[in-house]
This record gives sequence, C-alpha cells and structure tokens, in this order.
Amino acid sequence: MAKTPDYIPASDKDFFDWQDNLVTIVTPKVVAWNIDPPDFTVVTAEQLIYVPLYNKIKNKNNRTGTDVNKHRDERVIYEKILRDFTQANLANNKKVSNGDRTLMNITVKDTTQTSRPKITVTPIVKPTSKAGAIIEIVTRVDNDSTRPSIHVDSDGVEVVYIVATSAPVDPDACTKTFFSSKAKFRLAMKIADAGKKIYGFCRWKNSSDESKSGPWSLMFSATITE
Repeated sequence: MAKTPDYIPASDKDFFDWQDNLVTIVTPKVVAWNIDPPDFTVVTAEQLIYVPLYNKIKNKNNRTGTDVNKHRDERVIYEKILRDFTQANLANNKKVSNGDRTLMNITVKDTTQTSRPKITVTPIVKPTSKAGAIIEIVTRVDNDSTRPSIHVDSDGVEVVYIVATSAPVDPDACTKTFFSSKAKFRLAMKIADAGKKIYGFCRWKNSSDESKSGPWSLMFSATITE
C-alpha cells in the first residue's frame, strides 16, 4: 500500500523518532545500497546539530523562546536535507526494497499500475570532470534545490553524449547513450581522450512508455581529465 506523499511526520517528537530510525537503518547499508558516502555524511553531520537542539526543547518546562526558535530553524534545514537525500538515494534506488522503505517509513510506490503523465520539464544538469577520465553528472528537478533529485514521473535519467572537437547540433548527433536510475552518477571516458570535451543532453525517461519521456535538456559539456 502506498503511504501518504508527505511521509515526514509533522510533530517534533514523531519527526525526531522518524529521523533517528532512518539514520539507524541506513548507516550499515550505505555500501550495499550503493549510496555515495558524502551524500550520507551531509545527513549525519546535520543530525549532530539537530539532536542537541531537539533535546533542549522537548521539555516545555525547561526551555526558552530562543531555544524554540533555534530548533525550529534547524528542523527546516535538516528536514530539507533528509527529504532531498531520500528522494535521491532511497525512493528510486532499486537496491532498496519496498520492505526496507516501509521500515524507514518513507513513501512506497503503489504496486497498482497507474498512468503517469507525460513529462514536460527538463533536468537541471551539472557535469563535473574528475581524475581518471570520469565525468560525474548530477541532475535536479527544481532550480531552488541544491541536492540531486529524480522527476517523480520518471524511471531515471537518460543521457546521450559524444566526445568531439565541436559541439553537436542536437541530441540526434550524439553517438553514446547511458541510463541511470539515480540522480548522481558517473560516466567513464577513455584516458586517451584526456583534454577532449564531452558534449551531451539529458532527459527524464519513462522506460515503459517512450512517448511520455521528457524533452532534452540544454547541452552540457566538460573537459575530460587524465
């Protein structure tokens, strides 16, 4: 059964218990679930800030207005980090089972087949050149988000690209294709192509109905590093 879309509890006590449970479950599973450790470090670092502030305000007879305001502001920050982390690393991660998601009390996709709408928006794409001829790509749904994310009506990100001396005219001119179910992934280039540029385009992919996949993004490019 699908859970409510807003799976994060509203009350401070329930939110505290929820985040503690999620972090406890994810901690030993980072490698098995193919989660980039820096992504989870952001969560655990923020948890260290949040927990003492919650402990200060949970006793209504022993807290100040300043304590409450600090906790309120920090919860907004921490909640957004958890929401972005869940979307990028847990909600659509094929290594995470629906049973795991239920234990973490996060949204479980309904097994009933429903018609997803055609995607009309493009991904926001950020490529970064890494040593060893690696191109790291991060996609986001919203301009105002700083965390990787996948469009809710997609199965992941489709990338077409080419290594060339000049930019391709359009996506059809690209010769390589790659698909990722995660919003942060890497493309392995050839060391021999160090110094050359990769050009590409991304779109949100509906794997079961090609006609509902989204439009291609603006072209991205990056220089391959040895």
